[in-house]
Amino acid sequence: YVGKRSECQEGDSVAWSLEDMVGPNSKFKFSLFKWDADSTIPLVDSEERTFVLLVAPPKSSTFQRCIKAATDLLAKCRRKCRFTRKQRNHRRGDFAALSTGIVHSNGTTHPINLGHNGTNQKVLDELTAHWSIKWLVGFTTG
Repeated sequence: YVGKRSECQEGDSVAWSLEDMVGPNSKFKFSLFKWDADSTIPLVDSEERTFVLLVAPPKSSTFQRCIKAATDLLAKCRRKCRFTRKQRNHRRGDFAALSTGIVHSNGTTHPINLGHNGTNQKVLDELTAHWSIKWLVGFTTG
């Protein structure tokens, strides 16, 4: 699947509204899918290939504790980071984000570990070592 390209030039940012994406006047002609978040539902294409899996969250107190701990940790860690303008406003939205882990893109000839300045790297190490982040990653990849 290849998403439809917008008329934007390379490097431009666009924040699409719901009305831009769905409805009778939308140039994209997407459908709005209402989901109760209580059941797991695959979204499939015309050839029955799954391209999105909507997964209901676990109904456990561990999950609720995990979400609270991760939310608090992210708020604390965000204050410690130093973000460039590009890290604050990028193609995925108008919010601050740092990438971490292994990547093989942007012209690399082999997989590499993403690196950051000392402060940001310490914060990312703290985040990735925390039990709540590990639990959530395990849930999303499990």
